[in-house]
Amino acid sequence: MVFGASVQVVHARPAGQLQNASQIAARLFPAYRLDGGTVQLAGCALEDHLFVRFRIRLGDDREETYFADAQAKLLEPLQVDGLGLRDLETIPEPPEGWSEKRLDRLWEVVRRTISERTGLAEPEPMEAVCIWCRYVTGKLRFHFGAKTAEQAFAGWTRRLKAPPATCPATGTPTYHLTQTDDARIAAAERIAVCEETGSRVLDSDLETCELTGKRVQAGLLALCPVTGRKILAYRLLPCRLCGEEVDPDCLEDDVCRACRRPAPVSADDPRIVRLTSEHPALEKWGRWRLSETATSYIVAARRWLRQGLFVFDKETLTLRAAAVGGRLASLEKLRKIDDPQSILETEADVG
Repeated sequence: MVFGASVQVVHARPAGQLQNASQIAARLFPAYRLDGGTVQLAGCALEDHLFVRFRIRLGDDREETYFADAQAKLLEPLQVDGLGLRDLETIPEPPEGWSEKRLDRLWEVVRRTISERTGLAEPEPMEAVCIWCRYVTGKLRFHFGAKTAEQAFAGWTRRLKAPPATCPATGTPTYHLTQTDDARIAAAERIAVCEETGSRVLDSDLETCELTGKRVQAGLLALCPVTGRKILAYRLLPCRLCGEEVDPDCLEDDVCRACRRPAPVSADDPRIVRLTSEHPALEKWGRWRLSETATSYIVAARRWLRQGLFVFDKETLTLRAAAVGGRLASLEKLRKIDDPQSILETEADVG
């Protein structure tokens, strides 16, 4: 069988199929909203794929239609409809390099498949329609000043739809791109405003101030070493005794909870052992009580007629601050001194 001699061969394409890069751009670009940005094609490769519609005579004036791909595999109805192979428009000539010998070879395989399905020894083709479906692969490039982002796309041009752009900052799919105040390209859905500075940032850049409830940039927050709460750094207040910048909610009379409420500990407490090893003079004091913050050990102790409060750096064990007072004074009434090391070591009473 030689197609084109005794059997009509028609070349066609799906109706409405996009044919070139300009049409591709016109289809895709309107899908995107860009706040201050532009979009362009950064690459667009078009390739024609062959599908064939065979009209077969079954005898008794009956006909049947089969669709096959370029590998001679028969298509299912859903595939036919998805590719638009039922609604066609003819084209004047096939793509360059076409030979009807290719159709002859394809038919030989299809013929055997049809014969197995119908029981006909020699299915007789009446017509072959070579349908050229165009497939595109490419990239979109979004420009925001000197910043760019890209999005790949691919598909059959007849049913091509714009894919959502992938937010470069968060990975969020979106059709609306914008920029943060520091020029990061991002999905508009992921933009938020810092309630402290008014800056447009990513929502993932914000955290909640646990004192005010404001959503603010993480860099504006500081961790209270006593309560562990994240608070706007400028809202922290110093403890009058230990000097730590702390959560206002843990202060009473300007003294933090850690300084007010140390708990009794024994001499073999590992923390006391570390401290007395580093500061042997501490062993001259007794009745230790200790509290611990994220950065400090706070030790209250008594010696003779006086009482002391000593603040040690948790990592280096450096003595950072001290306060003293009478033996019966409450910790809140102790007086902070300028030379903490001398108070730790001296045996003289401090009034």
